[in-house]
Amino acid sequence: MFLRQQRLRCSTSSLVIIILIAAALAAQFRVFHRFLLLTVNDELADENNIYKASIPPISSQPNNKSTTRLVSSKNTNFTVVRENRWPNSIKILRNSTTITTTAIPSRPLSLRVPSLYPNNYNAKPKWAYAFLVSGCENSENRKGYQGFLNNIVVTVQRLRDMGSVADFVLFVQMSSSTTARRLPHDEEDLLRRLTVDVRYLPKMRSHIHETFYAVVQEKFRVLTLLEYDKVLFLDADILPLCNLDYIFFLSDESVGNNTTQQVPTALPFFKENVIVAEKTEASNAGFFLVTPHNGDWSLLQQVIRQKEEKALALPWPHFNEAEGWGHVITPPDYWRPLNGSKLHRWKWHAVFADQGLLYYWTKYVKMNVSIIIGDEIEHWSSTNGQKEVTLERIDKGSPLDAFSCIRQFHSTRMQPPPYRDFHHFTGTSKPWEFSNLSRPILESDWRPHNSTMKVGRRLASRINTWRETLLKVQQMSNHNFSILKEGNSSTNAPSNPPRPSPVGRFSTYEAMIAHIKAKMFFGWRHYEKDGETNR
Repeated sequence: MFLRQQRLRCSTSSLVIIILIAAALAAQFRVFHRFLLLTVNDELADENNIYKASIPPISSQPNNKSTTRLVSSKNTNFTVVRENRWPNSIKILRNSTTITTTAIPSRPLSLRVPSLYPNNYNAKPKWAYAFLVSGCENSENRKGYQGFLNNIVVTVQRLRDMGSVADFVLFVQMSSSTTARRLPHDEEDLLRRLTVDVRYLPKMRSHIHETFYAVVQEKFRVLTLLEYDKVLFLDADILPLCNLDYIFFLSDESVGNNTTQQVPTALPFFKENVIVAEKTEASNAGFFLVTPHNGDWSLLQQVIRQKEEKALALPWPHFNEAEGWGHVITPPDYWRPLNGSKLHRWKWHAVFADQGLLYYWTKYVKMNVSIIIGDEIEHWSSTNGQKEVTLERIDKGSPLDAFSCIRQFHSTRMQPPPYRDFHHFTGTSKPWEFSNLSRPILESDWRPHNSTMKVGRRLASRINTWRETLLKVQQMSNHNFSILKEGNSSTNAPSNPPRPSPVGRFSTYEAMIAHIKAKMFFGWRHYEKDGETNR
Protein backbone atom coordinates (compact mmCIF):
# COMPACT_ATOMS: atom_id res chain seq x y z
CA MET A 1 0.00 0.00 0.00
CA PHE A 2 2.80 2.38 0.92
CA LEU A 3 4.61 1.73 -2.37
CA ARG A 4 1.39 2.24 -4.31
CA GLN A 5 0.86 5.61 -2.62
CA GLN A 6 4.43 6.62 -3.39
CA ARG A 7 4.01 5.67 -7.06
CA LEU A 8 0.76 7.64 -7.18
CA ARG A 9 2.46 10.71 -5.69
CA CYS A 10 5.34 10.41 -8.13
CA SER A 11 2.94 10.03 -11.07
CA THR A 12 0.95 13.07 -9.93
CA SER A 13 4.11 15.16 -9.49
CA SER A 14 5.37 14.11 -12.91
CA LEU A 15 2.05 15.00 -14.49
CA VAL A 16 2.09 18.43 -12.88
CA ILE A 17 5.64 19.05 -14.09
CA ILE A 18 4.74 17.94 -17.62
CA ILE A 19 1.72 20.26 -17.65
CA LEU A 20 3.81 23.20 -16.44
CA ILE A 21 6.49 22.56 -19.07
CA ALA A 22 3.85 22.28 -21.79
CA ALA A 23 2.25 25.54 -20.68
CA ALA A 24 5.62 27.29 -20.66
CA LEU A 25 6.45 26.01 -24.15
CA ALA A 26 3.03 27.10 -25.43
CA ALA A 27 3.53 30.57 -23.97
CA GLN A 28 6.98 30.81 -25.55
CA PHE A 29 5.54 29.75 -28.90
CA ARG A 30 2.84 32.41 -28.70
CA VAL A 31 5.40 35.10 -27.89
CA PHE A 32 7.69 33.88 -30.67
CA HIS A 33 4.84 33.78 -33.16
CA ARG A 34 3.69 37.25 -32.14
CA PHE A 35 7.03 39.01 -32.40
CA LEU A 36 8.71 37.21 -35.31
CA LEU A 37 7.61 36.58 -38.84
CA LEU A 38 8.76 33.51 -40.74
CA THR A 39 12.55 33.49 -41.16
CA VAL A 40 14.01 32.22 -44.42
CA ASN A 41 17.53 31.86 -45.83
CA ASP A 42 19.45 34.52 -47.69
CA GLU A 43 19.61 32.15 -50.68
CA LEU A 44 16.02 33.17 -51.53
CA ALA A 45 17.37 36.50 -52.77
CA ASP A 46 16.99 36.94 -56.49
CA GLU A 47 19.42 39.65 -57.57
CA ASN A 48 17.19 40.41 -60.55
CA ASN A 49 14.43 41.53 -58.22
CA ILE A 50 16.31 43.61 -55.63
CA TYR A 51 15.55 47.21 -54.82
CA LYS A 52 17.76 49.14 -52.43
CA ALA A 53 16.98 52.00 -50.07
CA SER A 54 20.21 53.48 -48.77
CA ILE A 55 20.08 55.35 -45.47
CA PRO A 56 23.43 56.98 -44.66
CA PRO A 57 24.62 56.00 -41.18
CA ILE A 58 26.00 58.52 -38.76
CA SER A 59 29.22 56.49 -38.80
CA SER A 60 30.40 53.15 -40.10
CA GLN A 61 29.64 50.50 -37.55
CA PRO A 62 30.34 47.07 -39.12
CA ASN A 63 27.73 44.47 -38.37
CA ASN A 64 27.71 41.33 -40.47
CA LYS A 65 24.43 40.03 -39.12
CA SER A 66 21.57 40.01 -41.61
CA THR A 67 17.94 39.17 -41.14
CA THR A 68 15.69 37.84 -43.85
CA ARG A 69 11.94 37.67 -43.56
CA LEU A 70 9.21 36.17 -45.68
CA VAL A 71 6.04 38.21 -45.41
CA SER A 72 2.70 37.08 -46.80
CA SER A 73 -0.19 39.32 -47.71
CA LYS A 74 -3.58 38.25 -49.03
CA ASN A 75 -2.45 37.75 -52.60
CA THR A 76 1.33 37.94 -52.65
CA ASN A 77 4.55 36.83 -51.00
CA PHE A 78 7.62 38.97 -50.72
CA THR A 79 10.97 38.73 -48.98
CA VAL A 80 12.86 41.31 -46.97
CA VAL A 81 16.55 41.41 -46.03
CA ARG A 82 17.85 43.74 -43.32
CA GLU A 83 21.61 43.83 -43.70
CA ASN A 84 22.51 45.50 -40.43
CA ARG A 85 21.06 47.18 -37.40
CA TRP A 86 21.19 50.79 -38.60
CA PRO A 87 19.93 49.93 -41.31
CA ASN A 88 22.61 51.05 -43.77
CA SER A 89 20.85 49.26 -46.58
CA ILE A 90 17.50 47.58 -46.94
CA LYS A 91 17.00 45.01 -49.69
CA ILE A 92 13.52 44.53 -51.02
CA LEU A 93 12.97 41.31 -52.94
CA ARG A 94 9.71 40.58 -54.66
CA ASN A 95 8.43 37.36 -56.19
CA SER A 96 5.32 38.97 -57.65
CA THR A 97 4.76 41.90 -59.94
CA THR A 98 2.30 43.70 -57.70
CA ILE A 99 3.71 44.39 -54.24
CA THR A 100 7.03 44.87 -52.52
CA THR A 101 7.84 45.86 -48.96
CA THR A 102 10.45 47.48 -46.79
CA ALA A 103 12.31 45.70 -44.04
CA ILE A 104 10.52 44.28 -41.03
CA PRO A 105 12.74 45.03 -38.01
CA SER A 106 14.03 41.88 -36.38
CA ARG A 107 13.89 42.99 -32.77
CA PRO A 108 10.77 42.87 -30.56
CA LEU A 109 10.94 46.63 -29.99
CA SER A 110 9.92 47.39 -33.54
CA LEU A 111 7.12 47.42 -36.03
CA ARG A 112 5.78 43.96 -36.80
CA VAL A 113 3.57 45.03 -39.68
CA PRO A 114 4.79 45.04 -43.32
CA SER A 115 4.83 48.36 -45.15
CA LEU A 116 3.34 47.45 -48.52
CA TYR A 117 4.71 49.37 -51.49
CA PRO A 118 3.67 49.40 -55.15
CA ASN A 119 5.97 47.35 -57.38
CA ASN A 120 7.77 50.50 -58.53
CA TYR A 121 9.95 51.34 -55.54
CA ASN A 122 10.13 55.01 -56.47
CA ALA A 123 6.35 55.21 -56.11
CA LYS A 124 6.36 53.93 -52.53
CA PRO A 125 4.14 55.69 -50.00
CA LYS A 126 6.21 58.37 -48.32
CA TRP A 127 5.89 59.03 -44.63
CA ALA A 128 7.58 61.63 -42.45
CA TYR A 129 7.95 62.50 -38.80
CA ALA A 130 7.95 66.27 -38.34
CA PHE A 131 9.28 68.45 -35.51
CA LEU A 132 9.39 72.15 -34.69
CA VAL A 133 12.00 74.08 -32.71
CA SER A 134 11.79 77.84 -32.33
CA GLY A 135 13.49 80.71 -30.54
CA CYS A 136 16.87 79.53 -31.88
CA GLU A 137 20.03 81.61 -31.55
CA ASN A 138 23.43 81.06 -33.13
CA SER A 139 25.45 81.98 -30.07
CA GLU A 140 27.23 80.42 -27.12
CA ASN A 141 24.32 81.19 -24.84
CA ARG A 142 21.75 79.09 -26.69
CA LYS A 143 20.40 76.77 -24.04
CA GLY A 144 16.86 78.01 -24.49
CA TYR A 145 16.29 75.75 -27.49
CA GLN A 146 19.24 73.34 -27.40
CA GLY A 147 17.59 70.82 -25.09
CA PHE A 148 14.66 70.44 -27.50
CA LEU A 149 17.09 70.00 -30.38
CA ASN A 150 18.90 67.29 -28.44
CA ASN A 151 15.58 65.57 -27.83
CA ILE A 152 14.89 65.54 -31.57
CA VAL A 153 18.29 63.91 -32.09
CA VAL A 154 17.37 61.26 -29.53
CA THR A 155 13.96 60.70 -31.14
CA VAL A 156 15.41 60.28 -34.63
CA GLN A 157 18.10 57.88 -33.41
CA ARG A 158 15.63 55.75 -31.45
CA LEU A 159 13.14 55.52 -34.30
CA ARG A 160 15.92 54.57 -36.71
CA ASP A 161 17.20 51.93 -34.27
CA MET A 162 13.69 50.51 -33.95
CA GLY A 163 13.37 50.14 -37.70
CA SER A 164 11.42 53.20 -38.87
CA VAL A 165 11.30 53.63 -42.64
CA ALA A 166 9.96 57.20 -42.52
CA ASP A 167 11.78 60.44 -43.28
CA PHE A 168 12.44 63.16 -40.71
CA VAL A 169 11.67 66.85 -41.23
CA LEU A 170 12.62 69.58 -38.76
CA PHE A 171 11.12 73.06 -38.99
CA VAL A 172 13.48 75.64 -37.47
CA GLN A 173 12.51 79.20 -36.63
CA MET A 174 15.32 81.51 -35.54
CA SER A 175 14.60 83.96 -32.75
CA SER A 176 13.55 87.50 -33.59
CA SER A 177 16.25 88.69 -31.17
CA THR A 178 19.16 87.34 -33.23
CA THR A 179 20.64 88.35 -36.56
CA ALA A 180 21.55 84.73 -37.31
CA ARG A 181 19.69 83.00 -40.10
CA ARG A 182 20.77 79.43 -39.45
CA LEU A 183 21.70 77.05 -36.67
CA PRO A 184 25.36 76.68 -35.71
CA HIS A 185 27.32 74.66 -38.24
CA ASP A 186 28.01 71.77 -35.86
CA GLU A 187 24.31 71.32 -35.16
CA GLU A 188 23.40 71.50 -38.84
CA ASP A 189 26.07 68.93 -39.62
CA LEU A 190 24.81 66.54 -36.95
CA LEU A 191 21.24 66.79 -38.24
CA ARG A 192 22.41 66.23 -41.80
CA ARG A 193 24.31 63.11 -40.80
CA LEU A 194 21.19 61.85 -39.08
CA THR A 195 19.36 62.37 -42.42
CA VAL A 196 17.09 65.05 -40.94
CA ASP A 197 15.70 67.48 -43.52
CA VAL A 198 16.04 70.94 -41.90
CA ARG A 199 13.64 73.59 -43.19
CA TYR A 200 13.95 77.18 -42.00
CA LEU A 201 10.81 79.21 -41.36
CA PRO A 202 10.56 83.01 -41.65
CA LYS A 203 11.39 84.83 -38.42
CA MET A 204 8.74 86.65 -36.43
CA ARG A 205 8.69 90.44 -36.80
CA SER A 206 9.31 91.19 -33.09
CA HIS A 207 9.21 89.67 -29.63
CA ILE A 208 5.54 90.70 -29.34
CA HIS A 209 4.71 88.62 -32.39
CA GLU A 210 6.99 85.80 -31.20
CA THR A 211 4.73 84.35 -28.51
CA PHE A 212 4.05 80.74 -27.61
CA TYR A 213 0.54 81.16 -29.01
CA ALA A 214 1.95 82.17 -32.41
CA VAL A 215 4.85 79.74 -32.50
CA VAL A 216 2.73 76.63 -31.89
CA GLN A 217 0.69 77.51 -34.97
CA GLU A 218 3.87 76.89 -36.99
CA LYS A 219 3.58 73.15 -36.31
CA PHE A 220 0.74 73.13 -38.84
CA ARG A 221 3.43 73.72 -41.49
CA VAL A 222 3.19 69.95 -41.79
CA LEU A 223 0.32 70.73 -44.18
CA THR A 224 2.89 72.11 -46.63
CA LEU A 225 4.75 68.79 -46.91
CA LEU A 226 2.89 67.77 -50.05
CA GLU A 227 5.63 65.36 -51.10
CA TYR A 228 4.55 63.02 -48.29
CA ASP A 229 1.44 60.87 -48.10
CA LYS A 230 1.30 61.06 -44.30
CA VAL A 231 3.04 63.26 -41.72
CA LEU A 232 3.16 62.52 -37.98
CA PHE A 233 4.00 65.58 -35.89
CA LEU A 234 5.80 65.04 -32.59
CA ASP A 235 6.48 67.73 -30.02
CA ALA A 236 10.17 68.36 -29.38
CA ASP A 237 9.89 66.97 -25.83
CA ILE A 238 8.43 63.55 -26.75
CA LEU A 239 10.48 60.35 -26.39
CA PRO A 240 9.34 57.40 -28.54
CA LEU A 241 9.36 54.09 -26.67
CA CYS A 242 8.27 52.04 -29.70
CA ASN A 243 8.43 52.33 -33.45
CA LEU A 244 5.42 54.50 -34.28
CA ASP A 245 5.32 53.65 -37.99
CA TYR A 246 2.16 51.64 -37.41
CA ILE A 247 0.25 54.96 -37.22
CA PHE A 248 1.31 55.62 -40.83
CA PHE A 249 0.63 52.07 -41.93
CA LEU A 250 -2.90 51.95 -40.58
CA SER A 251 -3.86 55.27 -42.19
CA ASP A 252 -2.28 55.00 -45.63
CA GLU A 253 -4.72 54.47 -48.51
CA SER A 254 -1.89 53.30 -50.80
CA VAL A 255 -1.37 50.23 -48.63
CA GLY A 256 -4.56 48.79 -50.08
CA ASN A 257 -7.38 46.71 -48.70
CA ASN A 258 -5.32 43.79 -47.46
CA THR A 259 -6.26 41.52 -44.59
CA THR A 260 -3.33 39.58 -43.13
CA GLN A 261 -2.43 37.83 -39.92
CA GLN A 262 -0.62 40.94 -38.78
CA VAL A 263 -3.43 43.33 -39.77
CA PRO A 264 -6.76 41.72 -38.87
CA THR A 265 -8.82 44.48 -40.49
CA ALA A 266 -9.35 46.20 -43.79
CA LEU A 267 -6.89 49.00 -44.57
CA PRO A 268 -6.81 51.90 -44.17
CA PHE A 269 -8.04 51.51 -40.61
CA PHE A 270 -7.64 55.19 -39.67
CA LYS A 271 -9.16 58.20 -41.38
CA GLU A 272 -6.97 60.75 -43.20
CA ASN A 273 -6.18 62.53 -39.93
CA VAL A 274 -5.51 61.02 -36.50
CA ILE A 275 -5.61 62.88 -33.17
CA VAL A 276 -5.32 61.71 -29.58
CA ALA A 277 -7.48 62.82 -26.65
CA GLU A 278 -6.01 63.38 -23.18
CA LYS A 279 -7.33 63.39 -19.60
CA THR A 280 -9.08 66.74 -19.93
CA GLU A 281 -8.41 67.69 -23.58
CA ALA A 282 -10.17 66.82 -26.82
CA SER A 283 -6.84 66.70 -28.64
CA ASN A 284 -3.12 66.62 -27.96
CA ALA A 285 -1.35 68.97 -30.36
CA GLY A 286 1.97 67.33 -29.53
CA PHE A 287 1.08 64.09 -31.32
CA PHE A 288 -1.07 64.02 -34.45
CA LEU A 289 -1.09 62.72 -38.01
CA VAL A 290 -2.29 64.62 -41.08
CA THR A 291 -2.66 64.01 -44.80
CA PRO A 292 -1.38 67.15 -46.60
CA HIS A 293 -3.40 68.46 -49.55
CA ASN A 294 -2.96 71.37 -51.93
CA GLY A 295 -4.41 74.54 -50.47
CA ASP A 296 -4.55 73.29 -46.87
CA TRP A 297 -2.01 75.78 -45.51
CA SER A 298 -3.77 78.76 -47.11
CA LEU A 299 -7.14 77.54 -45.87
CA LEU A 300 -5.74 77.18 -42.36
CA GLN A 301 -4.53 80.81 -42.45
CA GLN A 302 -8.07 81.89 -43.28
CA VAL A 303 -9.38 79.93 -40.29
CA ILE A 304 -6.85 81.60 -37.98
CA ARG A 305 -7.58 85.07 -39.41
CA GLN A 306 -11.35 84.70 -38.91
CA LYS A 307 -10.92 83.52 -35.32
CA GLU A 308 -8.49 86.34 -34.47
CA GLU A 309 -10.68 89.04 -35.99
CA LYS A 310 -13.59 87.81 -33.85
CA ALA A 311 -11.32 87.74 -30.77
CA LEU A 312 -10.69 91.49 -31.03
CA ALA A 313 -14.41 92.18 -30.70
CA LEU A 314 -14.95 89.81 -27.77
CA PRO A 315 -14.60 90.70 -24.09
CA TRP A 316 -11.91 89.09 -21.97
CA PRO A 317 -10.58 86.41 -22.47
CA HIS A 318 -11.32 87.10 -26.16
CA PHE A 319 -12.53 83.56 -26.82
CA ASN A 320 -16.08 82.25 -27.19
CA GLU A 321 -16.41 78.88 -25.42
CA ALA A 322 -19.70 78.16 -27.20
CA GLU A 323 -18.41 78.70 -30.75
CA GLY A 324 -14.74 77.98 -30.23
CA TRP A 325 -12.80 78.24 -33.48
CA GLY A 326 -16.01 78.54 -35.51
CA HIS A 327 -18.42 75.71 -34.74
CA VAL A 328 -21.10 75.30 -32.07
CA ILE A 329 -21.03 71.69 -30.84
CA THR A 330 -24.62 70.51 -30.41
CA PRO A 331 -25.98 66.98 -29.75
CA PRO A 332 -25.63 64.39 -31.12
CA ASP A 333 -22.16 65.84 -31.75
CA TYR A 334 -19.76 66.05 -28.79
CA TRP A 335 -16.14 65.83 -27.70
CA ARG A 336 -14.72 63.44 -25.15
CA PRO A 337 -11.70 63.45 -22.85
CA LEU A 338 -10.31 60.20 -21.44
CA ASN A 339 -12.92 60.02 -18.68
CA GLY A 340 -15.59 59.37 -21.30
CA SER A 341 -17.89 62.35 -20.59
CA LYS A 342 -19.63 63.83 -23.64
CA LEU A 343 -19.03 67.58 -23.60
CA HIS A 344 -20.10 70.43 -25.87
CA ARG A 345 -18.27 73.60 -24.84
CA TRP A 346 -14.86 74.56 -26.19
CA LYS A 347 -13.18 74.42 -22.83
CA TRP A 348 -9.88 72.61 -22.37
CA HIS A 349 -6.18 73.45 -22.05
CA ALA A 350 -4.88 75.57 -24.97
CA VAL A 351 -8.28 75.41 -26.68
CA PHE A 352 -7.74 78.97 -27.94
CA ALA A 353 -4.35 77.96 -29.34
CA ASP A 354 -3.00 74.87 -31.14
CA GLN A 355 -5.05 72.22 -29.32
CA GLY A 356 -8.35 73.85 -30.24
CA LEU A 357 -7.20 74.62 -33.78
CA LEU A 358 -6.15 70.99 -34.32
CA TYR A 359 -9.54 69.68 -33.22
CA TYR A 360 -11.44 72.22 -35.32
CA TRP A 361 -9.29 71.66 -38.42
CA THR A 362 -9.45 67.85 -38.50
CA LYS A 363 -13.09 67.43 -37.43
CA TYR A 364 -14.99 70.46 -38.75
CA VAL A 365 -12.90 71.72 -41.68
CA LYS A 366 -11.50 68.48 -43.15
CA MET A 367 -14.33 66.42 -41.60
CA ASN A 368 -12.17 63.31 -41.79
CA VAL A 369 -10.56 62.18 -38.54
CA SER A 370 -9.98 59.23 -36.24
CA ILE A 371 -9.88 60.24 -32.57
CA ILE A 372 -8.08 57.91 -30.17
CA ILE A 373 -9.73 58.13 -26.74
CA GLY A 374 -8.08 55.64 -24.39
CA ASP A 375 -8.94 52.10 -25.52
CA GLU A 376 -11.56 53.36 -27.99
CA ILE A 377 -11.22 54.97 -31.42
CA GLU A 378 -13.92 57.18 -32.90
CA HIS A 379 -14.06 57.64 -36.69
CA TRP A 380 -15.74 60.85 -37.91
CA SER A 381 -16.47 61.90 -41.50
CA SER A 382 -18.91 63.63 -43.80
CA THR A 383 -20.81 61.38 -46.22
CA ASN A 384 -22.71 62.08 -49.42
CA GLY A 385 -21.55 65.68 -49.58
CA GLN A 386 -23.13 66.62 -46.28
CA LYS A 387 -21.86 69.73 -44.51
CA GLU A 388 -22.06 68.11 -41.09
CA VAL A 389 -19.59 65.61 -39.66
CA THR A 390 -21.04 62.35 -38.34
CA LEU A 391 -19.75 59.48 -36.26
CA GLU A 392 -19.20 56.43 -38.48
CA ARG A 393 -18.19 53.89 -35.86
CA ILE A 394 -16.37 53.32 -32.58
CA ASP A 395 -13.71 50.62 -32.29
CA LYS A 396 -13.47 49.36 -28.71
CA GLY A 397 -11.19 47.08 -26.74
CA SER A 398 -7.72 48.55 -27.46
CA PRO A 399 -7.61 47.71 -31.19
CA LEU A 400 -3.98 48.89 -31.43
CA ASP A 401 -2.60 46.46 -28.83
CA ALA A 402 -1.17 44.16 -31.49
CA PHE A 403 1.02 46.99 -32.82
CA SER A 404 2.63 48.10 -29.56
CA CYS A 405 6.11 46.87 -28.66
CA ILE A 406 5.15 47.01 -24.98
CA ARG A 407 3.13 43.96 -24.03
CA GLN A 408 -0.04 44.29 -21.99
CA PHE A 409 -0.19 41.93 -19.02
CA HIS A 410 -3.54 41.10 -17.45
CA SER A 411 -2.16 41.80 -13.97
CA THR A 412 -1.14 45.38 -14.76
CA ARG A 413 -2.99 48.58 -15.48
CA MET A 414 -1.26 49.84 -18.58
CA GLN A 415 -2.30 52.58 -20.95
CA PRO A 416 -3.39 51.40 -24.39
CA PRO A 417 -1.31 52.32 -27.43
CA PRO A 418 -0.26 54.78 -28.66
CA TYR A 419 -0.26 56.34 -25.16
CA ARG A 420 2.17 53.77 -23.79
CA ASP A 421 4.39 53.90 -26.89
CA PHE A 422 5.82 57.36 -26.18
CA HIS A 423 6.69 59.50 -23.17
CA HIS A 424 6.00 63.24 -22.99
CA PHE A 425 8.49 65.15 -20.83
CA THR A 426 6.21 67.80 -19.36
CA GLY A 427 6.80 70.53 -16.79
CA THR A 428 10.07 70.16 -14.87
CA SER A 429 10.67 66.57 -16.01
CA LYS A 430 12.71 67.39 -19.11
CA PRO A 431 16.09 65.56 -19.10
CA TRP A 432 18.08 68.59 -20.29
CA GLU A 433 17.01 70.61 -17.25
CA PHE A 434 18.89 68.35 -14.82
CA SER A 435 22.14 69.76 -13.51
CA ASN A 436 24.20 66.61 -14.10
CA LEU A 437 23.66 63.99 -16.80
CA SER A 438 27.23 62.70 -16.76
CA ARG A 439 25.87 59.79 -14.72
CA PRO A 440 22.50 57.97 -14.72
CA ILE A 441 19.60 59.62 -12.93
CA LEU A 442 18.51 57.96 -9.68
CA GLU A 443 15.03 57.63 -8.23
CA SER A 444 16.20 59.62 -5.22
CA ASP A 445 17.45 62.58 -7.28
CA TRP A 446 15.57 65.85 -7.04
CA ARG A 447 13.62 67.20 -9.95
CA PRO A 448 15.03 70.43 -11.42
CA HIS A 449 13.96 73.72 -9.81
CA ASN A 450 11.79 71.93 -7.25
CA SER A 451 13.28 70.78 -3.94
CA THR A 452 10.05 69.10 -2.80
CA MET A 453 9.79 66.45 -5.53
CA LYS A 454 11.98 63.44 -6.22
CA VAL A 455 12.39 61.90 -9.67
CA GLY A 456 10.81 58.51 -9.01
CA ARG A 457 11.38 55.18 -10.72
CA ARG A 458 9.36 55.66 -13.93
CA LEU A 459 10.75 59.08 -14.80
CA ALA A 460 14.30 58.00 -13.94
CA SER A 461 13.97 55.10 -16.37
CA ARG A 462 12.74 57.36 -19.18
CA ILE A 463 15.47 59.95 -18.61
CA ASN A 464 18.18 57.30 -18.55
CA THR A 465 16.88 55.88 -21.84
CA TRP A 466 17.13 59.39 -23.26
CA ARG A 467 20.63 59.84 -21.83
CA GLU A 468 21.90 56.49 -23.16
CA THR A 469 20.66 57.31 -26.66
CA LEU A 470 22.35 60.71 -26.63
CA LEU A 471 25.58 59.07 -25.42
CA LYS A 472 25.34 56.62 -28.31
CA VAL A 473 25.00 59.45 -30.83
CA GLN A 474 27.93 61.26 -29.21
CA GLN A 475 30.16 58.19 -29.45
CA MET A 476 29.30 57.54 -33.10
CA SER A 477 29.35 61.13 -34.32
CA ASN A 478 32.09 62.73 -32.20
CA HIS A 479 29.64 65.55 -31.57
CA ASN A 480 30.09 66.82 -28.02
CA PHE A 481 26.86 67.39 -26.14
CA SER A 482 27.57 69.84 -23.32
CA ILE A 483 24.70 68.42 -21.28
CA LEU A 484 26.61 65.14 -20.89
CA LYS A 485 29.64 66.83 -19.36
CA GLU A 486 30.32 66.74 -15.62
CA GLY A 487 27.88 69.10 -13.92
CA ASN A 488 28.29 71.27 -10.88
CA SER A 489 26.60 68.71 -8.69
CA SER A 490 27.16 64.99 -8.25
CA THR A 491 23.74 64.46 -6.69
CA ASN A 492 21.45 66.36 -9.11
CA ALA A 493 20.31 68.60 -6.30
CA PRO A 494 17.85 71.37 -7.18
CA SER A 495 19.47 73.78 -9.59
CA ASN A 496 18.79 77.20 -10.98
CA PRO A 497 16.60 77.02 -14.09
CA PRO A 498 18.37 77.32 -17.46
CA ARG A 499 17.85 80.30 -19.69
CA PRO A 500 14.19 80.05 -20.72
CA SER A 501 12.97 79.97 -24.29
CA PRO A 502 12.04 83.46 -25.50
CA VAL A 503 8.56 82.21 -26.40
CA GLY A 504 7.76 80.82 -22.93
CA ARG A 505 6.37 77.43 -21.91
CA PHE A 506 2.66 77.64 -22.72
CA SER A 507 0.00 79.78 -24.39
CA THR A 508 -1.75 82.54 -22.44
CA TYR A 509 -4.71 84.77 -23.26
CA GLU A 510 -2.59 87.86 -22.53
CA ALA A 511 0.08 86.85 -25.08
CA MET A 512 -2.61 85.83 -27.58
CA ILE A 513 -4.40 89.17 -27.63
CA ALA A 514 -1.10 91.11 -27.65
CA HIS A 515 0.02 89.09 -30.67
CA ILE A 516 -3.29 89.62 -32.47
CA LYS A 517 -3.23 93.40 -31.92
CA ALA A 518 0.38 93.66 -33.12
CA LYS A 519 -0.46 91.48 -36.09
CA MET A 520 -3.41 93.69 -37.05
CA PHE A 521 -1.29 96.84 -36.65
CA PHE A 522 1.11 95.54 -39.33
CA GLY A 523 -1.69 94.63 -41.73
CA TRP A 524 -2.06 91.06 -40.41
CA ARG A 525 1.57 90.36 -41.16
CA HIS A 526 3.68 89.02 -38.36
CA TYR A 527 6.77 87.73 -40.15
CA GLU A 528 10.00 89.70 -40.55
CA LYS A 529 9.65 89.91 -44.33
CA ASP A 530 6.25 90.77 -45.75
CA GLY A 531 6.85 88.60 -48.77
CA GLU A 532 7.14 85.54 -46.52
CA THR A 533 3.83 86.10 -44.74
CA ASN A 534 1.55 83.08 -44.63
CA ARG A 535 3.85 81.14 -46.91
